[in-house]
Amino acid sequence: MLRLALTFNSGESSLGVMTASRAVARELRAEIARQQVTHSLIARRLGDLGLVVSPAWVSRRMTGSAPIDLDDLQLLAQVLDVDVERLLTHAGIIGSGSTDDLAS
Repeated sequence: MLRLALTFNSGESSLGVMTASRAVARELRAEIARQQVTHSLIARRLGDLGLVVSPAWVSRRMTGSAPIDLDDLQLLAQVLDVDVERLLTHAGIIGSGSTDDLAS
């Protein structure tokens, strides 16, 4: 499992380590709040893309009780109309530079 050493935040592990999935969930929660959408609406939008899930499925990923895999991240970003790279950058998972660095 990819683990990132990030600044300790209340509600995270006592070691002050946040998983990449939890860091991304934090950014997704912020985007959901900005857009003022519900987990029910997100679940319906995911269903429109062929991923039939419940609002509880969305909630478990947003709270960190279930991990967000890359496929989930791509779909969640799509239904929120937000760039995956931006979410990963804000979560501290990738730098603010171009993803071209990953190809080399």
